[in-house]
Amino acid sequence: MCLPVKLILLVFILFTGVLIFTKSLEYYSPDFQRGYLLDKKEVFDGIFKYGLYAHITTVPIILLIGSSQAFFRYEKSNKRIHRVLGSIYIYLILFLSAPGAFIISFYAFGGWPAKVSFLTLTILWAWFTYQGLRYGKNKNVIAHKNFMIRSYVLTLSAITLRLLSFIFIHYFNFYGELAYALSAWLSWLPVLILTEFFIRIDLTSINLR
Repeated sequence: MCLPVKLILLVFILFTGVLIFTKSLEYYSPDFQRGYLLDKKEVFDGIFKYGLYAHITTVPIILLIGSSQAFFRYEKSNKRIHRVLGSIYIYLILFLSAPGAFIISFYAFGGWPAKVSFLTLTILWAWFTYQGLRYGKNKNVIAHKNFMIRSYVLTLSAITLRLLSFIFIHYFNFYGELAYALSAWLSWLPVLILTEFFIRIDLTSINLR
């Protein structure tokens, strides 16, 4: 991928991350009359609140770090930065963001189809990230790289979910529980399948050398 395309993609991802962060600020003065918190007044002061805050405060940082690692390839230019940023990325996911996402998945709009999507996404996100950590510590560079690619692809679902919801509502007048559940699955599953396909091709080419 040429540098201008990389920069455009990076700016887009980071800009969306800023929008996600800005939107998340609303949840510190919760409005239960509209938006994401519309039907969550009764559960907000329980474990849901802690899961929500753990997730929304860390996702923008995780997006920033993951994107910088993916686009600037610090593992080649500065391994110390790569390790430090990678450690922050991994531990934020494993100890804050994924546990928070797991909790709030049970309260997701869209019924059980959406809940199952978010639960599956969260479990895979944590698992891929943990495997990336494990293989990194074992100096298995290829496995570490591939699991961190999978992890980052799932991190990007925070962006694709919002894009799909916007497109469905504003261009297709398609909204409600079915639309949101469909957005939930489409935000990560097709991209993960495509990513797995390319990883398998890459591994095959390595084995044939």
